[in-house]
Amino acid sequence: MRKLLLLAAAAIAAFAFSASAASAQGVEVSVEGGDHCSNFTMVDHEPVGATCTVRALSERPAHLWLHNGMAEVLFSECSNEFEAAFNEAGQGYIYNQILTPEGGICGREPCDESASGTPPHKNLAWPATLSEVDPNLILTVTFCLYAHSNDPATEGQPGTPCAVALQVTDEGTHDWEVGTPAIDASGNGGAPCTNLGGAVELDGHWLVTPNENHPDTFEVTHLEG
Repeated sequence: MRKLLLLAAAAIAAFAFSASAASAQGVEVSVEGGDHCSNFTMVDHEPVGATCTVRALSERPAHLWLHNGMAEVLFSECSNEFEAAFNEAGQGYIYNQILTPEGGICGREPCDESASGTPPHKNLAWPATLSEVDPNLILTVTFCLYAHSNDPATEGQPGTPCAVALQVTDEGTHDWEVGTPAIDASGNGGAPCTNLGGAVELDGHWLVTPNENHPDTFEVTHLEG
């Protein structure tokens, strides 16, 4: 987890550095129509004490592309959903990640606890930060995946972290969308894993979808400075 936290911090710095004449600014995050989000503690990869949690579903399958020096090669296509929690400064985690279809064209699993002990092993939480990189709201997340194996089933395998910056858009009334520009036939679009030197690229789009466990969405205030 310490490695993931360090990679997340590095991703924020790398994105801010690459943005022309812009730097990451802090935000204040509140419950929709309510108080600022609380601090919380991750216990067994769950956000204990969090008041700001949401569920997000992929609007289309997320793709992972490998740049092999000659072309872009698609090696993963997954639909997914996850839950996320943030404090009032926009610092948080993504947890309860579900990737489908298991195996097959998805071919990846979220990194989980060590293979020692009795399965099933809990998924590791992915560090995430909301910040403003003028004029955009950016979600910087370090996600971690490993290759799925059908026989025998794999758990607790070493995984590959990918630090990526995703644009966050409020479509009105806090109807949040998160994602990357779709990759076109020329290979334009997507978002690179900054810690992997751009060798791997993510193309995906998610919608924040309230349900009975996560009835609210966020209000994000952009700080001056």
